[in-house]
Amino acid sequence: DEGTPVDYTITIAPTTPTTTTPATGTVPMPGVVGLTSDAAIAKLNGLGFSTPLSEAAASNEPEATVRQQFPAEGKQVDPTTEQVTIVVSNGVAPTATAP
Repeated sequence: DEGTPVDYTITIAPTTPTTTTPATGTVPMPGVVGLTSDAAIAKLNGLGFSTPLSEAAASNEPEATVRQQFPAEGKQVDPTTEQVTIVVSNGVAPTATAP
């Protein structure tokens, strides 16, 4: 129904190295909170992550804006093994429920 919050998830799975030698090393997790989901995915893909796991949540932020990320910004991660989750606004403000 229109106006009903919808949850969805986008997962960034580890990429497979193109050589027989596995990629090693970590990078600081970039901050993607506040970006659009498309911009966040592009930024993460640029570091070697594949498509992220994404969850939608009711929020006052514009639709498709990243509200949270896991792992946190600055954490050392290995793009070849780390799964990234982003929580994206569905553009529908949360509503209070009656007791």
